[in-house]
Amino acid sequence: MTTDIVPSEQAEITVLELAGQAANHVAASHVFDEYRQRKAANTLKAQAGDLALFTDFLASVGVDSGALAADPAAWRGVTWGIVEAFKQALLKQGYAIGSLNRALSTIKRYAALAFKAGALDTTAHMLIKAVTGYSHKEAKKVDEKRATTRQATAKKSQHVSIPVYF
Repeated sequence: MTTDIVPSEQAEITVLELAGQAANHVAASHVFDEYRQRKAANTLKAQAGDLALFTDFLASVGVDSGALAADPAAWRGVTWGIVEAFKQALLKQGYAIGSLNRALSTIKRYAALAFKAGALDTTAHMLIKAVTGYSHKEAKKVDEKRATTRQATAKKSQHVSIPVYF
């Protein structure tokens, strides 16, 4: 018994294929929300800051990026070169390597979500994923070669008192 398999572009679309496409569309529209529901408030706050830095960077080169934390389509056109330029800009602005690495990790995570939603193609996603941060050992060497111009982080206006209980 032989069964002839017709290539999918010549065959009629099955009900399962239609259901799968509809499910993918719905899932893609909620991929950021689903990811963010699983994250702690402090993680989301840090990621919001990282995405704001990326948005500011894009604006500085004349690109209106849209809602990077909420809309996968806002990631269309992001390339590994843009992500690499962002990394270099943070380095030149004096950001600590740990902060730079965290921001890079956030950008790569949201780019992966945008890929999952269909906003980035496989090549763009893989190349963005290949942009690397700095290891602890590399960070020391980089810091030795640059002037100490660290960006100040937001500080609390009042110190925190820790009560003593005996």
